[in-house]
Amino acid sequence: MRGSAMPRHVWRNAAGLRHRLYEILDHGAIGDRSSLVVGRLIVALIVLNLVTMTLESVPALQAQYGPLFTAVELLSLVIFTANTACASGSPPSMRRTAI
Repeated sequence: MRGSAMPRHVWRNAAGLRHRLYEILDHGAIGDRSSLVVGRLIVALIVLNLVTMTLESVPALQAQYGPLFTAVELLSLVIFTANTACASGSPPSMRRTAI
């Protein structure tokens, strides 16, 4: 089982898929390649979003690259929304609750 904490045959049912999505999005087992890649991509997207927002505050850059900045923001919004939707769709028994 290289790079995966769960065998692929478990993905065949909806509960198994929800469980796997939860593991990936909630930083699964140590050595889980999928979780590591997704976590790093989310961090990279956050950094890209911060850089974009900073550059967008410069009027000359905003005038020249405004549509690109808007596209990056919209892409980020879609990805963060999908991430949140997938995480909130995890089994209630696996959700962390605030105390």
